Amino acid sequence: MRKKQIMFILFLLMLGLPAAWAQIGALQNPRIAVIVPETHIKAGEKSVVSDPVGESAIIRKLLEAGFDRVVDKNQIDKIRESDVVKQLIVGDTAAAAALGTQLGVDYILVGEAFSEFVGTVGGGLVSCRSRLDARLIKTDNGQILATNGFTASGADIAEFTASKKSLNSSGEKMGDYMIERFRNYAGKTATGARLTITGVSSFSKVSELEKNLRGLNGVTNVYIREYNAGVAAIDLDITVSVQTLANGMSGIKGLEVTEISGSAMKASMR
Repeated sequence: MRKKQIMFILFLLMLGLPAAWAQIGALQNPRIAVIVPETHIKAGEKSVVSDPVGESAIIRKLLEAGFDRVVDKNQIDKIRESDVVKQLIVGDTAAAAALGTQLGVDYILVGEAFSEFVGTVGGGLVSCRSRLDARLIKTDNGQILATNGFTASGADIAEFTASKKSLNSSGEKMGDYMIERFRNYAGKTATGARLTITGVSSFSKVSELEKNLRGLNGVTNVYIREYNAGVAAIDLDITVSVQTLANGMSGIKGLEVTEISGSAMKASMR
């Protein structure tokens, strides 16, 4: 381990921030799946690209930045055109947990890319334009950490190569952006947790619980996201570990924590 890293760890421990270090350490090298199906459009007709260049460019950027636990391309090839990936692309993040378990990943970077023939640019060259859209999803709770889209152009004497050049540029832009988002997220002192409660008899009970949660040590903010049919979903900003939070919640009357998984918790009211 490098001297600077050792000094940083000691600094955190002296400040009493082991939970913050655990979060940052986990995010420094998480296991990531990159899934970006690709098509090329010519004369209004789409053709699927079997070896997505934008996806490869994102992976290359992640590897260069030190994120070396990216899922092997052969595994992704089997599911790239699957229904579950299509669900994620259109925004159904509920599918992220199942796919995350299947692939054994902490994050899924999923999206789609296309390139399109533009025309000739002189000197025997043809031009293509591409766009790549993607979102970064945390698999344990379906939280979208980042979403963006990038366009780029490419020119070559061959249309297919021009298409590849433009898609590679779009992928590189996306890779740089997502790396920045990873680092920003890892650097936050407060982290996110999702609490799902069953057996809630009324919304007033949810409001009362919100007040109790705000009074716990390590909780910086509480957001009621949903209440329906006796089930409530609450997001929390915390500066402690989820396990520490769960221990603190044991003091809330009528609430029992039943499950902890990553940054997600389940509880029941009695």
